[in-house]
Amino acid sequence: MIESNKQYNISNQEYSIKVKILEQTNTILKNKINELQNDIKDLKTIIKELQYEKNTHTNFQTIMRDEVLNTLEQQRNDFENENKLLKSKILLLEQIIKDKKFVNQRKKIYKQKIDIWDMLNLNSSASKIKIKQNLNNLLKQYHPDKVINSGQLLQKIANDITKQLLEFKKLFT
Repeated sequence: MIESNKQYNISNQEYSIKVKILEQTNTILKNKINELQNDIKDLKTIIKELQYEKNTHTNFQTIMRDEVLNTLEQQRNDFENENKLLKSKILLLEQIIKDKKFVNQRKKIYKQKIDIWDMLNLNSSASKIKIKQNLNNLLKQYHPDKVINSGQLLQKIANDITKQLLEFKKLFT
């Protein structure tokens, strides 16, 4: 049996708290986006009204209105940029939540003691040749180079499994 690695341990309570915080932040950001979108609509209406007034007033008033109009347009652009930024943060938070759930599932799998015979799909009375063949297949599957784009945690897990399989293989060589 293979022992689990202590550095992967995280309590379910800690994980739940982190997920709740991320979800609350996500909700707050979505509400902020809605507020900004409403502000943008209001600003667009004001800009249209000012554009209409601009065409019907004297030069002085036109100059003043132009300044206000430019300021409002700049504010609208700033709001739109902030809106885009908040949307990207929401997407990032959603991805973090999804990744945390995936990693947590993987941690639960590898926290459990792994039965080598179950991994090999054999029983202890199998021939040495069959054991070696299945071991080699598992070594190929969990080789760290195969999971190089899967993140550091999964690379570490694959590396640990590979080491444990190599130790088990030494018993049969």
